[in-house]
Amino acid sequence: MAELSGLAGAGAGGASGDLSRELDKELALRLQSLRMEPHASSDCFATSRPIIIEGLFWAALGAAIWIAALVVIGRGAL
Repeated sequence: MAELSGLAGAGAGGASGDLSRELDKELALRLQSLRMEPHASSDCFATSRPIIIEGLFWAALGAAIWIAALVVIGRGAL
């Protein structure tokens, strides 16, 4: 935030277009830094396939337990 307050102070004396360009430039640099090595090698860039597979596994397990419970309850009702 300290960086942005410096930009706001610089734009207060000049045109608001200058401030807008500076903020756009800052945003572009920050977005570009997300693609660089420290961030690109983190977990948030990893594939989501393992998460989907685990979710499907737990859903299938839950369905199997639910069906087994219905079968057990159904047999008990006879």
